[in-house]
Amino acid sequence: MTGKKTRFVWAEEQQKAFDEFKKIIAKETLLHFPDYKKPFHLYTDASDVQLGAVLMQDGRPLAFFSRKLTGAQKNYGVGEREMLSIVE
Repeated sequence: MTGKKTRFVWAEEQQKAFDEFKKIIAKETLLHFPDYKKPFHLYTDASDVQLGAVLMQDGRPLAFFSRKLTGAQKNYGVGEREMLSIVE
């Protein structure tokens, strides 16, 4: 569908595949309720412009977090930004 000489076509077959893909993605990102008897896993990351995190349990997401860095925080070193993402 992306070649220079290929004509772009969006028919029923492509729409069905797209709808199925959306269902799979929605199912994987659906938030779940925590079980306080099981361990939690916190995954964080920090880029040059924002922070992000996901709290998971049994491989399922419980919560998502993201926000942009302030002007001063953009000057932090990599380690400081990563620690900030954990603290946030």
